[in-house]
Amino acid sequence: MTPEKEELRDILSQREFTDYLKDAEEPGQNLLLYWLERLFDALGKLFPELEMAEGSGDALGYVIIGGGLVALAVLSLFLFRLLWVERRALRRKAAASADEMEAAPAGLLDRSRTAAANGAYREASRLLFLALLLGFQERGLLRVTDWKTNWEYAEELAGKGGAAAALFRSSAVRFDAIWYGGRDIAPAEYDDWRREVEAAIAVEEAAS
Repeated sequence: MTPEKEELRDILSQREFTDYLKDAEEPGQNLLLYWLERLFDALGKLFPELEMAEGSGDALGYVIIGGGLVALAVLSLFLFRLLWVERRALRRKAAASADEMEAAPAGLLDRSRTAAANGAYREASRLLFLALLLGFQERGLLRVTDWKTNWEYAEELAGKGGAAAALFRSSAVRFDAIWYGGRDIAPAEYDDWRREVEAAIAVEEAAS
């Protein structure tokens, strides 16, 4: 056992620690000490240089261990962030192709009307929401990227206020429920929503 682990065992075996964890102890062993020893063992296997000779300096050992833990935490957060961004990008691609992200809002609106006329209201809703999103981008109200969520777009619009922010937020809630949540949309609800989006796109066309 290394000097660091022996010192840790002595500290955590004092009465204030053992009384506090009395109910959580395994037979003959302090639970907290047990898990800390497991941590030391794992770090020792990952970083063999941590097994220092006795008298080499406890402070340095704890600094190295602390640095290792911080590095592991940073790496874990980085990997989590990377996977999170990738998942959002894949989710976005599932709802819109690269060609659709470059399409004109009016063209997407036409395709939405056609899908609705054929009874494909889920697809019509997807195209309608995409037309709204790209229409707001053309108006300079937001910038579309692969990694942004609908709620980040809503926050971007909220800073500018106006009816656009309210329409986008309500549309995002409806779109998520229909496309990802599997909720059905009635023809009358779709028609009301379509008219709202048509009005927003008409503003964009008039301004261009």
